[in-house]
Order: sequence, then C-alpha cells, then structure tokens
Amino acid sequence: MITRKLLFPILFAVSSFCYVQEPQYPYKQYEDRKEGIITNRRLVAGEKLVLVSAAIVNDEKAPAGKPQRYSLGFYLPNKSRLNVALREYNKSYKVELLQNDYPKGIFRYSWPAEIPTYYDIDLHGLHPLVRVSEPGSQKIVPVVLFFEQPQGARVNYRFGFIPSQDINVAEFNLYPSGVLEPIYSGTINDLAADKDFYINWPGITHQNRMAKSGLYTLVVTATFKPRPGTPAPTVTSKYEFYHGSNLFKSFAGKK
Repeated sequence: MITRKLLFPILFAVSSFCYVQEPQYPYKQYEDRKEGIITNRRLVAGEKLVLVSAAIVNDEKAPAGKPQRYSLGFYLPNKSRLNVALREYNKSYKVELLQNDYPKGIFRYSWPAEIPTYYDIDLHGLHPLVRVSEPGSQKIVPVVLFFEQPQGARVNYRFGFIPSQDINVAEFNLYPSGVLEPIYSGTINDLAADKDFYINWPGITHQNRMAKSGLYTLVVTATFKPRPGTPAPTVTSKYEFYHGSNLFKSFAGKK
C-alpha cells in the first residue's frame, strides 16, 4: 500500500520521466543534413519581429498517398555562401543542410519524407528560410517547396514572421534596388504575440504590372502595443532578395 506521504514524490518522478524522454526522431546529423525534433527552445525577449520563412508559392498538386520525398529549390544570381534550413514550430521539427557553398543558378534538393510524415507535417506546413552567410547581412533567398516539379502562372512570395509581443500595426514596403519609391505596399493590423503571420507579394506593382527580375528590398515596420505609461515601441527590419520573374521556366527540365 502506498502511503499519501510517498504518493507525491512518485507522481513527480513519473511525470518528470515522461517530460524528458527522447522523441522518436531526435535532431541529429545525417549524411548531407541535420534533421529531427529539437527538444530545447530559445526564448525571444523584448519587442522583436522574427523572420521565420521566405517562400515562393507552388501550385503543384500533392501526389496521391504519402509522399516518399520532400523537395526544395531556389535560384541564385551569383555563387553564395548560405545557411539553408526549414522549421515546423508547433512540433519543433527542423532540417538544415550541411552544404554551405552554392553555385550560381538553380539548386534542387530532396530528402526522405519519413520523419515529417511520422509527425504528420505537411510539406507546405514547413517554414523555409535561406540566409546569405555574411556578417551583418540581411540578404535572403526565397525557396519553393515541391514534390516533383514546382508550378505557377507567376512567381508569388510569402514571407512569414513571428512577433514576440502584440503588434498594433505592421507596415511593409517593397523597393526595387536603387529605387526610392515602393512598388508594392500594405498594412496588417492587430497581430498576436507568438503567432505567425504572412506578408504576401504576388510579383506585381501597384499598377498590377509584372515586376521585373532583379534585386528587391522588403522593409517591414512593426508598431508594438505599448505598456502602460510608455510610448509604442517601433521596430524596422530590411530584407534583400532576388526576384526572378521566370523562375518556374528555369526549373523546367532541371532534375
């Protein structure tokens, strides 16, 4: 018979064991990547707006049944040193490529879908983020996720963010390189802390014309909800990326 005096320590020990047990697929290194479930999370303090994804929308239909492999791709106008990673934040899944140096042109990579399908993580539920590895750089490379071949009538972008605090309004402007006036702008109101939101750019100007290929800068200004007796904090972030209006044609025939 277990006495009441011993019951609490035993329950605590059992619950502690359940809490620290390893996931089925812990984050570890494979031949060309690191992949798995991350068990420790970093907390972000203060008013921060964290870029978590820069994706190109893919209109490809999902295959019947469970896919065997997931794929990603991007275009580089110049050879670059990159950090290539994808995350799913609710289930703490991450895959990061070990390759750092990439040549100019189209890059394609696929990996087994075993781990993400085990955790019921859909391909388009992943947050891809590719950064140029330069000190102080805000250059990013938008990524398209696909099964067999990315498809689309035109190139659409989806930039994902997670704020650390509630936001009153987020304003965004898109500038071609060397141009002072934005070609595309917008605002998003009342954003909750720790919940992702997206800025979408359909690859067009305010005049509904197709944007030309070249370098662009996305400027995002977030005005956070103030604490009592303090002014509203404002944070501005800039991200430079290359827009290729013929991206899907470039992928055609590339395996």
